[in-house]
Amino acid sequence: MPSWLPAAKSAAITGAGGGIGRALCVALAKAGARSIVALDIDHEASKETAALCAAAHPGCAVRAERCDASDGDALRAALRRAEPLDLFCANAGMGSLGDCSAPASTWAASWELNVMQAVHAADELVPAMAARGGGALLITASAAGLLQQLGSAPYSVTKHAAVGLAEWLSVSHAHQNISVVCVCPQGVRTKMAEGMMQSDAARAAGLDGLLEPETVAEDALDCLAQGRFLCMPGGDKDPARHVEKKAADRERWIGGMRRLQAKLLGSKL
Repeated sequence: MPSWLPAAKSAAITGAGGGIGRALCVALAKAGARSIVALDIDHEASKETAALCAAAHPGCAVRAERCDASDGDALRAALRRAEPLDLFCANAGMGSLGDCSAPASTWAASWELNVMQAVHAADELVPAMAARGGGALLITASAAGLLQQLGSAPYSVTKHAAVGLAEWLSVSHAHQNISVVCVCPQGVRTKMAEGMMQSDAARAAGLDGLLEPETVAEDALDCLAQGRFLCMPGGDKDPARHVEKKAADRERWIGGMRRLQAKLLGSKL
């Protein structure tokens, strides 16, 4: 599959008001994107991002729009207004703490934002992209989707589903020249990560140090340009070694994770 280059392309990014979403918007503008739609449930934050993009690349047409990416109808409407799009970044995500006793509303909200956002977007965009000769989807999942997120069952489960969906989209639409990048960083310095790390168990995500959103965005666009599916940002802090250990001996890896959780909680296994 040919590599997908951001220059002279149009893009829409959810969760664009901060963190990885804002960094993706600015990185795309710097790379020469023709137009960017910054989508976020916080309209003021998305307008700040749009201003940063305009400053980074005055030739880029940037528009900020309020959009709740967990609302399928609202997301589809925003994407129709943004068409034609070469790239959609399903970046907005929800982090939560809790086990299987978490309220049904938390599970449902996590599912709608972390998984169904990309389902609605792909259904809306892929046919038109294919008809124009191709396009790209960038799905911000998480290393939790490859490994685990201690302290959060809803986050772990839905991020695993996000990775599975990204794989399915990549396999199923490659013949239509649709590129898919699945971005799976460990801890990133965002408001969501700060909130989740209030839990002792969830602090495991930051044991290797926190990545800056700009690093994640740059690595994601590099993978997009190279035609790579799996993006594990962070250089020597990327989760690849942990993924390899899990794949090589899942029983041993599970045992190690049990011991890590017990240590973080100050309990004995």
